[in-house]
Amino acid sequence: MSRVFPRGDDDKVQSPSSTSPPPAESMIFPSTFTVWKKSSMSFDCMDGFTVFDSRGRLAFRVDNYSRSCRWLTQDLVLMDGEGSPIMALRPK
Repeated sequence: MSRVFPRGDDDKVQSPSSTSPPPAESMIFPSTFTVWKKSSMSFDCMDGFTVFDSRGRLAFRVDNYSRSCRWLTQDLVLMDGEGSPIMALRPK
């Protein structure tokens, strides 16, 4: 799979110049993510989203296995960047 890189324009954060340390709220830097919608057109029976950070690394993904393969499960699975499930959402 190829890497995904968003535009570099938004990655630069300007910090104000001052002699006093900045407050804790200003230490939070904005993040840029790229979201890809996966299609169930392939044979892997998956549908969902893949989210990459500004360096092209996998941040997390959401997989929905129930759209085209009802026999697998009806869960919507949120996974971290390493593919470990964080939570599964099930309809009542």
